[in-house]
Amino acid sequence: MSDKITFAFIVQGEGRGHMTQALSLQKIILDAGHSLSCVIVGKSSRRDLPGFFSEKCVAPIYRCESPNFVTDGKDKSIRLTASVLNTLRHIGVYRKSLSEMDAVFLEHKPDIIINFYDVMGALHAVFGKYKAKYVCIAHQYLLMHPSFTYPKGRIMERIAITLFNRIASMGTNLRIALSFYDTSPVPSKKLVIAPPLLRGEVFEQKVQHNKHFFLVYMVNAGYSEDVIKWHEKNKDIFLHCFWDRRDMPEEYHFDDTLTFHQLNDQKFLHFMSTCTGLITTAGFESICEAMYFQKPVFMMPVEGQFEQACNAIDATKAGAGISASTFDIDKFMEYLPQFKRNNEKYKTWVTKTPEFMLKYLEELI
Repeated sequence: MSDKITFAFIVQGEGRGHMTQALSLQKIILDAGHSLSCVIVGKSSRRDLPGFFSEKCVAPIYRCESPNFVTDGKDKSIRLTASVLNTLRHIGVYRKSLSEMDAVFLEHKPDIIINFYDVMGALHAVFGKYKAKYVCIAHQYLLMHPSFTYPKGRIMERIAITLFNRIASMGTNLRIALSFYDTSPVPSKKLVIAPPLLRGEVFEQKVQHNKHFFLVYMVNAGYSEDVIKWHEKNKDIFLHCFWDRRDMPEEYHFDDTLTFHQLNDQKFLHFMSTCTGLITTAGFESICEAMYFQKPVFMMPVEGQFEQACNAIDATKAGAGISASTFDIDKFMEYLPQFKRNNEKYKTWVTKTPEFMLKYLEELI
């Protein structure tokens, strides 16, 4: 083992996937004898800090204001222009966040700061007073690879996501792109490839394929309207849906075959390991978990979120399932007989995550 390294994390507060990745990396560095001194999580008006994260994080957690996406009135699609304008209106707030981050790092003195796709982390890497090695980790950085397959057309969105990826990783010493599969590094972009950072609980689940229900994961609760609309015409199909509706109970039984659950990481994993298939937006983390469980995935990229359209193409290429722009489970059911549970190559790839992560991180010191 190399000399003991002190780490700090900066985690985007908008996506739960970034938080589970941070917890997975926490275990890897602690098991290797390193330490995690502090964690900064960006605040999001649309998301509370999940209990599972605060309970499992071993280091003190600090919150700071950070830019977030603005959604439409139905909490479904992303409004990119409004998101940019909202960020500009709060420049003074984010300037204060930089000072707060400096104070945290000066107290804990990390050797390496790892940024899980938070813009404030990138701004600190460039403008912050505390200097350390910076590493940026996200699946989104795979879009910087020259071999990545983009959706056809949508040139302006491609330019925008490329620009955002560069902004979100300004000042970094290394970009680690999490990927469904191995591919070559790109030294000119400080880009290397690593397997997904799956949480440890994934490997503890007992997988079953004889249950008959679909699991639905909606990062934006507005998609519940689409679920109910389809369900009203297909009440013989059992659906278990997870959402983030603060005004609803822990479990809301719409009727005998449709139940909505508040987000709960353990409960969600249990349902995923026993479901017939996963219906979800095209977030990277849940797709990775479904692939490990050999569960077919039906992906609906969040409208206006180009990176999810890219994820859907990449995941389809990796054999995860199929995608569509609407909540059309009929299409998914037609696909199921074609799905092949043959993912040993992927499972072997996932087992190499600690090896890849420690190699990349320890080489920086």
